[in-house]
Amino acid sequence: EKREQSEEFIVLYESDVQDGRPALELRDVTLRKPAVQDTLGSVLIEGLSLSMAVGDSLLIVGDSGVGKSSLLSAIAGVWSAGRGEIQRCRRSGVLCLPQRPFMFMGSL
Repeated sequence: EKREQSEEFIVLYESDVQDGRPALELRDVTLRKPAVQDTLGSVLIEGLSLSMAVGDSLLIVGDSGVGKSSLLSAIAGVWSAGRGEIQRCRRSGVLCLPQRPFMFMGSL
């Protein structure tokens, strides 16, 4: 199934776990610093694509400020600055706890 990729934000899709389908898939994901942090929208990660099955592990390493926490925030659905697609399976018990508290704009 081909979807049109957004040039303005990261698109997040969720689906039930299915045999033969990845538990997590990133397609050409580019993360940028949000405009409130960086008026230039500097690129943190560019063109990342990966596919992970249930039970796979991934170690993300890098210097401070390269986008490790931003990548996890994008997978969690709380980072949309950038472009690309993230497909993840719905799973209870998965939690993303950021280094710094995240305050949503608006009311709950």
